[in-house]
Amino acid sequence: MFPVGVNGASDSSSEAVLYEAEFSLSNPNEQTKTFKNGDKTICLKMGEDLSLKTRETIPIGSFNRYFTYDDGIITMKARYTGLVNPYNSFITEVSDGRYNSLAGTTFIRDRYSWGSLSYAPSNAYGKYVVDYTLPVIGGTKTHTLMVSIKPTFSGGVVKVTLGSNI
Repeated sequence: MFPVGVNGASDSSSEAVLYEAEFSLSNPNEQTKTFKNGDKTICLKMGEDLSLKTRETIPIGSFNRYFTYDDGIITMKARYTGLVNPYNSFITEVSDGRYNSLAGTTFIRDRYSWGSLSYAPSNAYGKYVVDYTLPVIGGTKTHTLMVSIKPTFSGGVVKVTLGSNI
């Protein structure tokens, strides 16, 4: 997980938490959290539930959701699937990652990682990571869309974090 300082600012110079939001898996509808950064509007979004099984069985069941970061210039979107119950959570797959930029960035590569922690107080997590270059600045940059799930008796809380190296 990214080190978080005051107001979401990072204490680390190598990686910063830019934005973080929590969503409820027991709500099958699309959920959005919006942030303002000067004139810029940033949205973190959890798409509507693509799994009817979850709607019927939360707090115990599977989930299949899209998570999105959009700041008007960069958009990152990936599908996360897994299982949740009051005692443990699993992210079984991160897939369908999409990265678009209007800032003249050059896409280098993307990669996925996921983990599962059962019967532990920690979260299950999944990451969609994009490496890119920004011609104006030069060098390689990284954006990470991380989803972590903490099981609860109400169906699980999803924390979405967008991180970037600086």
